[in-house]
Amino acid sequence: MTIQATITLTFTVVDEARLRNLATAAIDTHGGGHDTDGTAADMIVELLLHSNPDIGAYLDYGIELIRTDTADQILPDEGSDRPAADEAAVQGVLASLGDSPTPGLLAAHADHPDPRVRDKVTRIVTDAAVDGRRLRVRFTPQAWMNDHAVEVDAEGPVEWDASPVGIDALQSSGNPDLSDALAYEPWFTDDPATPAWIRAWTGPFHIEVLDTNLPRLSAP
Repeated sequence: MTIQATITLTFTVVDEARLRNLATAAIDTHGGGHDTDGTAADMIVELLLHSNPDIGAYLDYGIELIRTDTADQILPDEGSDRPAADEAAVQGVLASLGDSPTPGLLAAHADHPDPRVRDKVTRIVTDAAVDGRRLRVRFTPQAWMNDHAVEVDAEGPVEWDASPVGIDALQSSGNPDLSDALAYEPWFTDDPATPAWIRAWTGPFHIEVLDTNLPRLSAP
């Protein structure tokens, strides 16, 4: 059995000049003359490979870690009968997604172990995002204590940009007050852009709008 580990780190570049200077120095020292493609992402890869900054030191490199996604995929041993079965299952999921899948289907496969499925979900959501609508929110999980909703620790990322799938669900919720719909309707549960732990949240919650261009809804 082989474990294929996928790690996705999402950074914000807070000091591009510092990032590029330090990455160039790391490449010159350890990279054997490697040329980067000039993107900030490639510079970050070089720093992670050759400088090995710990979490507390990322800001020293001009970057800030804002999200971590990890996944393990179990690859069957060579010669077993699992590859064909696994491949058939993946192809079945890819076919079921089609070109216009339902929000529920997209959400169900947003965290699929096969990267091809995840990529297709992302591509469908991204392609739909050209409609120009924008909604970024922050989620605060809560729990009931003495009949009051109190804030509890988050289980993962709390901010995200809603995809058209989530925005459609919000705007078609039937609630004439979009702010009330945002706060009380489960519009985000079928949105694949919503962090998985939030999609599964069953307790009370508070949602704050960080940025939007939707009518009848405004950010602070």
